[in-house]
Amino acid sequence: METFVRLMLLKQRYRWGYRTLVAEVSDSIHLRRFCRISLSERVPDESTVRKLTRRIGPE
Repeated sequence: METFVRLMLLKQRYRWGYRTLVAEVSDSIHLRRFCRISLSERVPDESTVRKLTRRIGPE
């Protein structure tokens, strides 16, 4: 849940779409650390982030 909240914070802060969000976090060690995603873990897929947003809400 914490990772999702951090991803949404980045999405809103930089006004990224879901695809851009996943791509940027995948390519950046700093953003991965901020989201608490280790280098050995996969960044959640775009569709997974969208589904969580629908379930939890955009805010």
